[in-house]
Amino acid sequence: MAQGNATSISIIQQSIQAEESKVRDRSKQEYGRLWEAYETACHILSKLAEQGGSNPDGNPLHGAERLSLTASLLQSSFLVEPLISSGHYLSSVAILRQHMEILARIIELRKGLVKSLKATPNVGLLPFRLSKNYGRLSEILHTSHGEYLSCFVEDQESEEVATFLPTYRDDWSRILFSVHIAHLITLAIEIQSLHRELYPKKDLVNITESLNSIVGILVDTGFWKTLETNIA
Repeated sequence: MAQGNATSISIIQQSIQAEESKVRDRSKQEYGRLWEAYETACHILSKLAEQGGSNPDGNPLHGAERLSLTASLLQSSFLVEPLISSGHYLSSVAILRQHMEILARIIELRKGLVKSLKATPNVGLLPFRLSKNYGRLSEILHTSHGEYLSCFVEDQESEEVATFLPTYRDDWSRILFSVHIAHLITLAIEIQSLHRELYPKKDLVNITESLNSIVGILVDTGFWKTLETNIA
């Protein structure tokens, strides 16, 4: 009996993985310049991670907490793109929402606004009007909103049929990927801000031009209406 179950699970996994590969190919075809923006963001974060490898000579406000949060967020950030690109939109929504809260907490700590770590972070502090996405992401995750949950598992040929296989959905893929990229550049800005306080005597890498190029792509692709200036 146990062997039969294991075989069934293996077949399901193989089916899901096969569809993931198809969805991922389609996603990368449709991303266009968004993929360029994503790769640039990853390159910036890699440079910042390398920059933060030396011993600090500054004493930033809530430095230990900010360092821990930015490190953990950086670590988990690279889980998101494979989820979105492979069609696991609901799972990516859960992580994106969590990342918004962590970014908001980092900003609160930098500004000295945290009165209690038990309180929900104020996502209204997020830059680039990202807070407007928080409510929508919360609605999607709320189990009572069946209209959102069902759209992730509807069969492409019939709305009356649910499928366990990931399916490419243009309306979700590009917007979630754009939100993720916006989170990455927000994280980069916060890491650079922390580094300025940790290494006041160090000549830090200039990331402004690269960040502006990413924002320009988000504007050109319609995610943002206007270009934000002086972002780093």
